[in-house]
Amino acid sequence: PPLRPRLGAVGVPALASMCRDLPGLSRRLLDLRQMFPTCDVGAMVCVSPFLLTEDTAAMSDSLAALRSLFPNAGREGKPGVE
Repeated sequence: PPLRPRLGAVGVPALASMCRDLPGLSRRLLDLRQMFPTCDVGAMVCVSPFLLTEDTAAMSDSLAALRSLFPNAGREGKPGVE
């Protein structure tokens, strides 16, 4: 339901592709939740629907690179990289 206002931005082909593989979509959402444990993944996906189709391994690698660049992120009240 939160995605409803963004359906035009997502596009029918992408939406149809996601609906064809509901178990895969569920796994992707769970993967995103693991990558971004402090974030509202539902809100992230509504704003950036490409997260549902991008390669999660590449996103995970990019997130690891950010964490290595900012090792103190998320400590002592500093914002994290998520």
